[in-house]
Amino acid sequence: MSRFRSFAWFQDRKRPPSEYEEVTAFFSTWGIPFLPEQEGSPLAAKSAQPFLMNPDTTAIHEFFTPHTVLKSIYWEGFRDPHQIYYKTYNQMQWEAEAALDRVLNTAEEVGHFDRLPRAYRDMLEATWPPLRFLEWAVVKAMQEVAHYAPSSPVDQCATFQVADGLRFVQRNITFSMRLGLDRHKDRWLKDALWQPVRRLAERIMTIRDWVEAVVAANLGVQEGLLHGIFPAFTASAQAVGDFVFVHLLKELGADLQRHVDWAQALVDYLGQDPKYGEANRAQLAAWKEFWGSEAEDAFKLLRQALVGEEGVRG
Repeated sequence: MSRFRSFAWFQDRKRPPSEYEEVTAFFSTWGIPFLPEQEGSPLAAKSAQPFLMNPDTTAIHEFFTPHTVLKSIYWEGFRDPHQIYYKTYNQMQWEAEAALDRVLNTAEEVGHFDRLPRAYRDMLEATWPPLRFLEWAVVKAMQEVAHYAPSSPVDQCATFQVADGLRFVQRNITFSMRLGLDRHKDRWLKDALWQPVRRLAERIMTIRDWVEAVVAANLGVQEGLLHGIFPAFTASAQAVGDFVFVHLLKELGADLQRHVDWAQALVDYLGQDPKYGEANRAQLAAWKEFWGSEAEDAFKLLRQALVGEEGVRG
């Protein structure tokens, strides 16, 4: 007899599941953990399924296909390193948004935006607003990941990242409007500065392998923003005393860090698979090298626009 009450898939464990695990595992896997090849699953080859659907009359076959060249003996075994679920995510982001709103409202009341140097505003107009289009491409990629990943924990990470991405886009728009920054679409489509980034965004949206999409979007784009572009923005903002932009970057950077963290955790999990780990590691290493290099090249002109020969522009 089990020492604790929980779902059937947790009954053979020595320790009780966390609240994160109870509300995350198996909620959207459409029976994949019951497949015979999922030999690491406690439910493999059992007859019961969480969703009773007729594969002859529905599109359930789409969800029984991994949609990646990588393999795992237990897709459901992945865990978000931050163990975020609906309750904790909403509380965390509600508090972050409330704090950011207070900073923005105070800045408007004291006339902060009107006192920012013209040269700094011109620099932001050329480098900040079009980033919304890149992040929207990441959002679209994560929607595909959430749809096709044969793992509820991966689905949940991707779904929360979609929400983070929409937050990024909204905050990019509202901050740009407060500064009167314009021409973002023309710059995205025509400015030489943005064409490498636009090509990267378009390519990410065409990736069909969902694990490759995670690597490209999070260990390519998001990591490049987090460690290359955001520090340059932050230094420029600090140089002119733009505490509002610093706060905004800090908040959005926290989201980017979670995206990098869960993607790397997934890479590590698949690389440690007892049966397919060696093949997975080879493919993942190739993807990380390729998309890391692609992101670095795409951001080169943007970074040069933010960082002058003598350091970060102020």
